[in-house]
Amino acid sequence: MSKKVQEMVAEIASDLGSPRVVQAIDTAIAALIDLRKVAISLHGEGSLASAPTPAVERLATEVVPAQSQQSLSKSNGFDGTINGLVARYCAHKSYLELRFRTRGHYETLMKFIKQTCGDRKVSDFKKRDIELLHSGWVKERKETMGHALIVMFRTLIYFGASTLNDDACERLSVVLHRMRFPMVKTFVEKLTVEHVVAVREQARKMDRDSIALAQALQFDCNLRQKDVIGEWVPIDEPGESDLHYAGNKWLRGIRWEEIDDHLILRHPSSRDSTGTKEIIVDLKQAPMVMEELQRLFGDKRSLMPTRGPVIINERDDCPWYAQEYRRHWRMIADKAGVPRSVKNRDSRSSSKPDRADRHEDDEDDVDLMLELPPTNMVAH
Repeated sequence: MSKKVQEMVAEIASDLGSPRVVQAIDTAIAALIDLRKVAISLHGEGSLASAPTPAVERLATEVVPAQSQQSLSKSNGFDGTINGLVARYCAHKSYLELRFRTRGHYETLMKFIKQTCGDRKVSDFKKRDIELLHSGWVKERKETMGHALIVMFRTLIYFGASTLNDDACERLSVVLHRMRFPMVKTFVEKLTVEHVVAVREQARKMDRDSIALAQALQFDCNLRQKDVIGEWVPIDEPGESDLHYAGNKWLRGIRWEEIDDHLILRHPSSRDSTGTKEIIVDLKQAPMVMEELQRLFGDKRSLMPTRGPVIINERDDCPWYAQEYRRHWRMIADKAGVPRSVKNRDSRSSSKPDRADRHEDDEDDVDLMLELPPTNMVAH
């Protein structure tokens, strides 16, 4: 018996003197049986000890409420509603293996979907219902949010069709496949050299040398923001780190150890989950970066720090949190006269916009929706 199960049993046993313990035991058994069904759906009937013991079969019949038994469809516990579909998707390994930031973005979208149509049955949706759903999302939360939501809705339905083998999801997936939704028109306005110089100068005036250096690295070395400042993720996420704070750890940012004596930067790309793709940049060929480094430390590698993150928030001597970094960058950019249409994601000097960068920043735009009051809109 695992330690967590032992703790759960001990907690219930501690309440044996109260008649409430019977209900607590029934609730725990029902939850465990439902969880067992989900586990079997993930790992298959051929998994170790998947055949229920007589005791489990008896408990499933006697303890689990009849309503719960009847609600489980042939789709391994899926009750046919959008809420049920979200729950099954969030428990599946294809979702659990996504990166923390992506899961957080999806959770934002799924929360909104549940608010608008979570209690509806998938089998009730027709083409007109989806059109009304999408137009309602666009009307209430603009085109970007509407497009992101319909893509998430489509992902959920396709999951129900392909993974859960649910007939209603399969029918609706065919309907969705034939439907076309207008793409969000985006205009990419890149930062100019003049913008970058102005941002760096303003950052220095505001005692934000870290942002001046980060801006130079992004523009001169054509680096993504995540590669420059890194990201904070929960401590149980994949990846090793020597920096921990408040249950989080810091990953993927540039470290001083990655810059050799010849000022050559070798950094594992944040785009590559295997850690084998390396970004190699000769910082001596990056004049803005060298200007910031020389001003802060001197132009020789021996004068610079030997280890740790390169970009550090001056206020707490820790790497920046992404949203906090973008907020400060925006304040600096406003004072520097950079148009509001230009964002930090546009800092890279490459001629072609990076789709991943645009998607990452779109995630930030969507995440801001959480700060708005919950919607009262319900699709009919």
